[in-house]
Amino acid sequence: MQLGLGPTRVHPDMQDYCAVLGYTSDFSAGTDNFADASGANVTFTLTGNTDSIGGQDDTLKVVVNRPDPSAVIVPHNPIRGTDSEIQDATVGCRYHVSFRVFFPTGNTMNALASCRLNGGELVDMGITGKTLNTWHTISAFNVVAGNTSGDGLEIGLGGTGLTNSDEIYFKTIRVVSA
Repeated sequence: MQLGLGPTRVHPDMQDYCAVLGYTSDFSAGTDNFADASGANVTFTLTGNTDSIGGQDDTLKVVVNRPDPSAVIVPHNPIRGTDSEIQDATVGCRYHVSFRVFFPTGNTMNALASCRLNGGELVDMGITGKTLNTWHTISAFNVVAGNTSGDGLEIGLGGTGLTNSDEIYFKTIRVVSA
């Protein structure tokens, strides 16, 4: 853990006053405080310590549950990480979010929608049409932290393309100072 100034309202161009973050997920023993935060008509089941996924161990498995495929769903259906270090992000400051993601063969969905930090503005990650059965490294720069620390880091999974029983795997989710 890196030390920095605590959460304070600052102008986004004054990075010197931003909390220093160095969060890296650890799914070796569980979900590392990641959970379903999806919304209407879709839910996610999360399981940590999932091994042998595309040659990787200690991954976070996310399974889509969408019992009624005709039901309207919201475009940002997130998983949410509420580790206390993520919640320490300073309001108005910029952070860098990165992670590895794996869409297995058989999925109908191979895209991610957006991410946000502590209820800040949604950042469109532009992740569409990714190759199945391959690990992809994703980076989102300049994710500006909002003022709802309980929201932590949200990573939005698809939208209308979510299908019942689709699986998505995450590894090495990082939130660091920009």
